[in-house]
Amino acid sequence: SMIFKIIVFLFSSLLTLYSTYGVDSQKPNFLIFMTDDQSYWHTSFNGDPVVKTPNFDRVAREGINFVHCFCNAPSCTPSRGAFLTGRNIYELEEASVLQGAFPAKFPTFQELLWKAGYHCGYTGKAWGPGIWNATGRKLNPGGIPYKSKYEKQPDKGLSTENYTESFRKFLKDRKSNQPFSFIAGASEPHSPLKPGIGVENGLDPEKVFVPKFLPDTLGIRSHICDYLYEIQWADQHLGNMIQLLDDNDLLKNTVIIVTSDNGMSFPAAKGNLYDQGTRVPLAIRFPKKIPSGRIVHDFITLADLHPTICSLAGIQSGRGVVKSSIEKILYSHKSGRINPSRNFVVTAFEVHTIPYPMRAIRTDQYLYIKNYEYERMKVPPVWEKPERPSSRFLNDSTKMCSFGYVSRHRSEPTVRFFAEKAFGFRPEEEIYNIVKDPYALNNLASNPKFDEIKRTLDERLTEYLTTTNDPRHTNESVEFQNYPLYGSPNFKSSNATLLKQLKNEERLLNKKFKTESMH
Repeated sequence: SMIFKIIVFLFSSLLTLYSTYGVDSQKPNFLIFMTDDQSYWHTSFNGDPVVKTPNFDRVAREGINFVHCFCNAPSCTPSRGAFLTGRNIYELEEASVLQGAFPAKFPTFQELLWKAGYHCGYTGKAWGPGIWNATGRKLNPGGIPYKSKYEKQPDKGLSTENYTESFRKFLKDRKSNQPFSFIAGASEPHSPLKPGIGVENGLDPEKVFVPKFLPDTLGIRSHICDYLYEIQWADQHLGNMIQLLDDNDLLKNTVIIVTSDNGMSFPAAKGNLYDQGTRVPLAIRFPKKIPSGRIVHDFITLADLHPTICSLAGIQSGRGVVKSSIEKILYSHKSGRINPSRNFVVTAFEVHTIPYPMRAIRTDQYLYIKNYEYERMKVPPVWEKPERPSSRFLNDSTKMCSFGYVSRHRSEPTVRFFAEKAFGFRPEEEIYNIVKDPYALNNLASNPKFDEIKRTLDERLTEYLTTTNDPRHTNESVEFQNYPLYGSPNFKSSNATLLKQLKNEERLLNKKFKTESMH
């Protein structure tokens, strides 16, 4: 009858709508692809004139691209710790510093997914550098490690790990129809970079855009080409992984998240709370539920992805998580600013081989930075006393072309400004009109016209830091500079037996969890 046909039609329509936008009985999979030291601007989708990133572009085009995504700290270990736990770095104790530990009391989304029945693993760097099991943690923060080496080593500077093959092995190990979450932690474009590898592979230094916080020389243009080439190398692996998902009929039900842990390893970038150190690319694709082709301006940090992933998987976030899910933003059909309250982020920094504590608040128009212990840092600048590099001089980058050039030519009038910005010591406060001055070159903190704006931003920052229990604002003891740095030469030489024991324990734990996962 007609009534029966109408009922069947309505029921089938509801089923279609339900499977497209409603709660699906099938748990989503997650592929998280994270590069190492890549600033926001350096994808072709985000406007770089030289780099070619067709696979990032595909994820952004078929999903959602975030214009204002920031890491929580411009340093690998704390940034990844915040991303995995959904917390600010100053809440993470030993995990707040480079080469630290990872307290077991802070659950990662990978651990929570594991407990919910997911197959969880990683390749490359999911968290670190540091010792994740030094404080009793039983599962690597990124899940089970998968490591595949190339039969023939790729070019110098590129990782010897074959991320694609690691992902293939990971997929092979999962049980039938088991949901999974995989972190592909590419080492690229982290230093060291092979000098000239970009030009060798067809990137044109004449077409490179040189940001204004760097001197414009042919050598630095070539260095940027090397950096962009490594981004392209990583992007090829992303494409291979997407193809593997498609080949295994997994693409439709997999949330693909592509981002980076912090900004580019160049002078005045990584290790700094300027945009070039903290603003990172982020694109998310899940056509099953996320409307495509959207560019969103809401401010988010990598730590917001912990509650988001948990929410998408239908599980609870870790205890004490202060960040909130962006799931509603993902499901919205709008572009631009979707949630009006997401109009700022707070970023932080403590130690990256050398301590330089600071906090920042970034809004649509301004960047305000508060530097701590700045009086203690007042010593002759690096170009007057080159044997004592300052806290802005990142040890993992000192041999790179851009750092070398700025350091060698620091006494020249045309370079001195760049050297001071990269290696010099800071005032107590910095404020920049980020619309007119996107690379934070003109500090307005001493200009009386900005006193009221500075006061308002300081109050807003302090309120956030106090509410989220930053020890520097709650009168608690500040321990950041006292945590053991497991990668430092002094610690290694005096604790060789302990490190050997921890590494052996790590190997056994990885083996145990891999066996459990496969059976």
